[in-house]
Amino acid sequence: LTATDMPLVGIMDTEEHLQRRKPWARAFNGAAIREYEPLVAKRAHQLVRALEDQKGEVDIGHWVNYFRYVS
Repeated sequence: LTATDMPLVGIMDTEEHLQRRKPWARAFNGAAIREYEPLVAKRAHQLVRALEDQKGEVDIGHWVNYFRYVS
């Protein structure tokens, strides 16, 4: 894999990593994270309610994927 194909977390070259990280930095600063908190809390409550209704064995992968896209 080239650095452009590699996930950010796997880039070992510090300069390349910092360059690729710049666009993400704003989305993950403290203010942005606080802004996401109500949505994450809402989704977590939805997931818990859905899981509480399940009987027997649960495919958590299915539910986590569903959880990502439900509005």
